[in-house]
Amino acid sequence: MTATLLGACLLLAAAGPVLLRVGWQSRRDAVVAGWAALILASVIALGRFGAWGLATGAATASLVAMALLAHAAGMTPAPARPVRDPNKRRSTPAPSPQSGASRMAARDLSRRIGVFLIAVPLDIAAALAFAWASQRWLYLAGWQPANSTLFALLVLPLTWLALLSWQMTRSRPLPMIPAALFTALPGGLTWLTL
Repeated sequence: MTATLLGACLLLAAAGPVLLRVGWQSRRDAVVAGWAALILASVIALGRFGAWGLATGAATASLVAMALLAHAAGMTPAPARPVRDPNKRRSTPAPSPQSGASRMAARDLSRRIGVFLIAVPLDIAAALAFAWASQRWLYLAGWQPANSTLFALLVLPLTWLALLSWQMTRSRPLPMIPAALFTALPGGLTWLTL
């Protein structure tokens, strides 16, 4: 019975990001179902299995969300080239079609690499700094070491998921960076002061 209930929680946690992706900019019922699946999985996991169950469900949802993000990054087409005014005179000779296409491919590749470097190593470092800061403050507030560490292990994937959710609303890589730096700020201040 316990294994079946845990399997159902993990299945709900995995279905949440999938339903959110299906409903992205199209179906509100899928978005509502995705959030309902995540909330139900969290309530059951926390009520039946405690913090361990909640952390396991959050890790499952994060892994599925990361796989969906990797798939979407690989399938996203390159941005469209801006339309140029045909009446405007060119002062330089037009580049050959092959060199223009290769430049666009190189820019697209560099944009994708930039987004990956922000979304994975930078965001994970920021989420880790935030989770570490929460662990330190809870420990100093009197929590037991095991409880404060387990709370930090729960905060880490949730913070990373929140960062990714915010950053996916940005159209270019550069505006994604301040969110990660702002999230890492409590960890840096905690490290400097404690």
